[in-house]
Amino acid sequence: MKGEDFLKELNDLEADIIEEARNPMIREKKKVNGNIIKFIALAACITVFTGAVILRSISVQPQKNIHPAEKNTSEEKEFQTQEETTELSDIEVTEKKQIIWLDYDVTRDGINDKITIDIPAEYESRMTECTITDGSNENVIYHAAFSPAYPNWGELYLSEKEGIVSFIEYNPVLSQGTGDYHYEVFVLTGGEKTILNENNMFFNLSDMENYMETIDKMGTFYYEINDYISNSMLLISTVNGEIQYSEKPNRLFKQEEYEFLYENNLHYTQENMYERLREYFLYWSEQIQYAKTHISLAVLENTLTPSGASFQIINTSGTNGYSEEVYYVEKYRNRQWEICDYVNDDIEFRDIKSLVMDGESYSFTVDWSNVYGELDSGSYRMVKKVSLSENICIEAVCDFEILKETNTQNTTE
Repeated sequence: MKGEDFLKELNDLEADIIEEARNPMIREKKKVNGNIIKFIALAACITVFTGAVILRSISVQPQKNIHPAEKNTSEEKEFQTQEETTELSDIEVTEKKQIIWLDYDVTRDGINDKITIDIPAEYESRMTECTITDGSNENVIYHAAFSPAYPNWGELYLSEKEGIVSFIEYNPVLSQGTGDYHYEVFVLTGGEKTILNENNMFFNLSDMENYMETIDKMGTFYYEINDYISNSMLLISTVNGEIQYSEKPNRLFKQEEYEFLYENNLHYTQENMYERLREYFLYWSEQIQYAKTHISLAVLENTLTPSGASFQIINTSGTNGYSEEVYYVEKYRNRQWEICDYVNDDIEFRDIKSLVMDGESYSFTVDWSNVYGELDSGSYRMVKKVSLSENICIEAVCDFEILKETNTQNTTE
């Protein structure tokens, strides 16, 4: 049986769902012509969201609850003898816990194989491991380790259908609004790992200009991954800093829900994933537009020279914020704004955050002679990132003019 036909039989998938794994979108390295500063500033300020690593929470919140699945098939429910959850934080763990499964013929040789899950003491900082041993010769045919500490978290599922045992490794990583979700479906027939399907989804939740494309990508991935994991037993999960695992008779079944969607109770009534994502992005788009109209940047009078100037950020948004040291200067040429070229390749900015209090102003002085050199005559603008309470990040912009005659005239936003 070909891999594609096998995959269809295994998961009841339509042909249009089975496709080649998509490559993650990779940001190209910015050239040292001034563009790198914009890239650094963007990366430092993708804080539009809250949750586990920003949208799931700016820092990982360790929670140790084990949650049984809310929705199970009739076959799954017979394994689910308890509805209450168990908290590992209530259990004194002095030694590692070992869970052994001898129920599955993983290699399809007629002999059941051994699946071992090792959960160590002090699991917050140590790896949880899964080892699969061939029942006929006791050779290790699979080993994987997961940690509750980002970025090593992940999940491992087991699916059995028509006597065929398959596994799904799932790594949903989200950091500062940038996600890299990856899954891999495989079998260990014959003792070797054979990948049946895999996919990778890279996305940027702060990209409001292309959010419709992001919605389509995330919605498609949502239904695709849940086709696999919602009917598969969760062997081990360390996602979001919490550890979950199946035991007899309590086998866990779960699905991907994009937990960041539920911030501020925005989406509890939404059922369709595409609608939930659309509402989410529209909400944050409105918040960003509001922030843009209440954060302003102006050049202080009589301070502008070809070598630098003093600026002032004014915050009337109703929320305290902060600004980092990073900035960039753009020049208007060829009918577009272009970042000015660096004077050398060793430009660095300090990791300093300055408070921008609500109802107040924050002033700072910039000497860009060691970054861009002295500016010649032309139209320019200063761009500075301002983040509000680690939820919203906007670009504050101030236009100014360097004149050949005086080199001092300027205009503000």
